[in-house]
Amino acid sequence: MQATELGRVRLGVKDLSAWDTFAAEVIGLEVEQGPNVNSRYLRMDYWHHRIQLVEDQCDDVQSLHWRVAGGQELAECERVLSHLNIPFRKASRQEAADEHVLEFLSIVDPSGLDTIIFHGPRVDRDRPLRPGRAMHDRFVTGEGGLGHVVLEQNDPVAAEKFYSTVLGLVGSIELVREPKGVDLYFMSCNRRQHSLAFSRAGRPKHISHLSTEVADFADLGLTRQIARKRQIPFRMDIGQHHNDEAISFYLNTPSGWAWEVAWGVKAPAGQSQYGLGDIWGHDHG
Repeated sequence: MQATELGRVRLGVKDLSAWDTFAAEVIGLEVEQGPNVNSRYLRMDYWHHRIQLVEDQCDDVQSLHWRVAGGQELAECERVLSHLNIPFRKASRQEAADEHVLEFLSIVDPSGLDTIIFHGPRVDRDRPLRPGRAMHDRFVTGEGGLGHVVLEQNDPVAAEKFYSTVLGLVGSIELVREPKGVDLYFMSCNRRQHSLAFSRAGRPKHISHLSTEVADFADLGLTRQIARKRQIPFRMDIGQHHNDEAISFYLNTPSGWAWEVAWGVKAPAGQSQYGLGDIWGHDHG
C-alpha cells in the first residue's frame, strides 16, 4: 500500500464565524458554504475542497483523508487491512459522492482518529481559485498534497507501525527535544518532506498544528503582516526548520491549536537523520 498524499482534513470547530474570517482574510483560503449551514469548504487549489470545517465543540481534527492512486490501489488496501485484521468500512456510492470522491474506506488510527483512504477526488478546473484576500501567488499543493498535520499520539511506536504498514508512509524520529525527552516522528509519502508528524507530548487534543505552504515568499511576509495588524497571537514567530528547511511561523487558530504558514519546503532526505532544534528563529510568542 502507498498513500500518495495527505489530500484533505476535516476539522471540528466551535466558532464558524471566527474561522470564516481567519481562513479567508488571514490565511487567504477561499471559503464556501458546506453541505449545510453548520459547515464550510475551504479551497486552496482546483480541488473541490482541501479542508472541511464542521461546527463541533471539540475544536479538534475530526479526520485525515489520505489519497491512493486509483481503484486497484484501494482494493489492495482492503486486502492489506483484512490480512492485518484491522477493521474498516467501505463507503456507499452515495457517501462517496457526498465526500466528492469516487470511493473511500474508513478506519481508525492507534490514537482513535478517523482515517479516510480514498481515490478519485473531484477536481474543478473550471473554477479558478478566488482567495479570501489578495495574494502574490498560489498555495503549494500538487504532488505534495495540502501540507502536513502534526498529531498527538499516545503510542508513537504503534503509530509509526500503523502509518508505515497500512499507508506506506516512510520516516522515523527526526527531532529530539532535550532535556524534555519528547521525540518527534516525521513521515512522508511524496516530495513533501513530511505529510504527518507526531509525538507523545501530553496535549489534550489530537491536533498540534496544521501546515500550509505558499509559493511566493512575499505571501509569507504578507500573512505575517496581516496577523500582526490584527493582533493574532503567534505560537512561534518566524524561523527555519532543520529537516525540511522551511521558513515559517505559527499562528493561534480560533480553535486554540496552531496553523503554520510555510515557504520553501524541501524534499525528504530518503535516509534517517535527527536534530535537536531549528536552524534559527521560531521564538515562542
